[in-house]
Order: sequence, then structure tokens, then C-alpha cells
Amino acid sequence: MRVQIASVLVIEPDPGVRRVLERGLPRHGYTVVATGSIGEALDAMTSNAFGAFVLDSDVSDADVTALVDCLTRRCGFGVITTAGAPRAREFALVSPHLSKPYTVRNLAALLDQRMR
Repeated sequence: MRVQIASVLVIEPDPGVRRVLERGLPRHGYTVVATGSIGEALDAMTSNAFGAFVLDSDVSDADVTALVDCLTRRCGFGVITTAGAPRAREFALVSPHLSKPYTVRNLAALLDQRMR
């Protein structure tokens, strides 16, 4: 179990998945701000500091591959991508990745690795 609380920005277009992550990740020691789009995420970043990002590849308002590259290589952030079956292989090459469906426990374990 994590002792230090880390803040995670979740960018997930599905409101049901956002709710599950908002409720489940705090049980693993994370604070969560969940958004449904890149635009909302940018707004959240103006008033919060985040240690990692969970980014669903189905967001429609950005080039996800370019965004992951920018956040990881240029800014040094930890990014975990999630995707359903058709896009899963594509994003597994870009960043640590979870294919849907995944569990909150699996996501928390991957976050723990990224936050070290």
C-alpha cells in the first residue's frame, strides 16, 4: 500500500469508467481528477499538479500518440494509456498500456511502478 498520496489525472471519455476510477484509485493511495476530454484535462492542469496521467486512446480531441510523446519525452510525466481491442497494440508500443477491460487493481499496480 502506498504511504505517500500521488495525484493522477485521468482522461477517459466514458463517464462510467471515470466514476469507477474516481472511487477505486483512492483506495490504493491516489488522489484522482477525472476528465472526459483533453480540453477538460488542460483546464484541470492549470490548477492542479499531477504525478501521472491515465489516458484513454478514444479521446476525440487530440492526437493521442503525439500527446503521449509530448508528456513523456518532453515533459517527463508518467503516462499510462488504455484502449479497447482495436487500438490496444498501437498504444502498447508508445507507453505502458492496459487493454480494456482492466481492473482498478491492475491500473494501481502499473501506477505504482510509474510513480517510483
